[in-house]
Amino acid sequence: MDRRAAEMVGFASNPFSDEPIPMPVSRSFPRHGTVAMALAMALASCSGDSPAGYQEPRGADRVIVRLITEMTSDGRRALRVESDSAFFYAGSNEVKLLNLHGSMFSPDGVAGVTIQADSAVLDSGAQRLTALGNVVARTRRGTSVETAELVFDAPTARLTSDSATVVQEAGGSQRGPCFESDSQLSQWRFCNGPS
Repeated sequence: MDRRAAEMVGFASNPFSDEPIPMPVSRSFPRHGTVAMALAMALASCSGDSPAGYQEPRGADRVIVRLITEMTSDGRRALRVESDSAFFYAGSNEVKLLNLHGSMFSPDGVAGVTIQADSAVLDSGAQRLTALGNVVARTRRGTSVETAELVFDAPTARLTSDSATVVQEAGGSQRGPCFESDSQLSQWRFCNGPS
């Protein structure tokens, strides 16, 4: 049996032979899932491979492994987010995400920019995503933005960063102390001009 099948199948005892019976397993066993998640988090914290600036989410009321969600603004899809883990907190609109992969959509619904980061905070109340740590945003035309922190504000369809930023285009790369752009990186500028 391959590894993927083993993750999705459990085994029950067979009263007619010594061979176990494979059975589909729901991924939502609270008692076993909580123990498995706690064990996985404990092992991950011992590895020492945490990204720079990473702070382990603590006190989460709910943890979801492999979250995929979308954010809309004025009834249009603005952002699709995928993360390895999501940490939810009671009474808060913020969800902390680990290992972010996402897509930002143009007003006509086309996925034009991808974004990757070590972690992120998704604020559903403010309709804002703050990507943190080794952030890279890329367009289909080849423009890329690299920074330590990048904020996507869905209502205004704007990207901003208060961190040093590198923009790479076909003509070369430019650096600036901070950055702002439309969500498709077609009209960008550095806050104080390129350096």
